[in-house]
Amino acid sequence: MTYLEQRDRILQNLRDLFTQLSEETDETKRAQIEAKCHEQPDLLELNDKVGNTR
Repeated sequence: MTYLEQRDRILQNLRDLFTQLSEETDETKRAQIEAKCHEQPDLLELNDKVGNTR
């Protein structure tokens, strides 16, 4: 998977997580989704650093 494909996948995951978060009413599940949302920018930053070194 290329750098840009990986970046697109991470951004799509984040969009999907926001959609799930807007639809979820259970607080425990919302907390889990929020945690995943917070991971995505870190993955994006890491992917960008790797992409910049190629």
